[in-house]
Amino acid sequence: MTVFTRPATRADTRQMAALAGPEVDAARLAGWMAEDGTAWFLLEDECGTVLGFQQIAPDPDLPGDACTIATFLGPRLLPPGAAAGLFDAAAEAARTLRYTWISANLAAANAAARVYYQNRGFRLYSKQNDRILMRFDLD
Repeated sequence: MTVFTRPATRADTRQMAALAGPEVDAARLAGWMAEDGTAWFLLEDECGTVLGFQQIAPDPDLPGDACTIATFLGPRLLPPGAAAGLFDAAAEAARTLRYTWISANLAAANAAARVYYQNRGFRLYSKQNDRILMRFDLD
């Protein structure tokens, strides 16, 4: 399978919402995509099927030079390095938006997400109840 990383658009929101879960619909995603300080990227296969997406956005609980990141991946097995390419695009966008670090807020029970972010270079900076906060410092 060949996968591509590219910026997400409003035309992608229906497929993205299907990955995000029942509490998120395409209209809500489109609204979030229009907000300042955000960037959205997706993985798709050669047929145009969205396999996952990632977004960065400001967070009122973080300093102004930081953004939060969220990753949604479908159940299909991805080729090695595909999700890393998704993060590379998001990190470059964060630099362009002048963020200096990225925060990932994870469920403590989500071992797969923790491994994914650790493999990207994130490090633990806080534990809060059932959440783990991880940080990636941008160059």
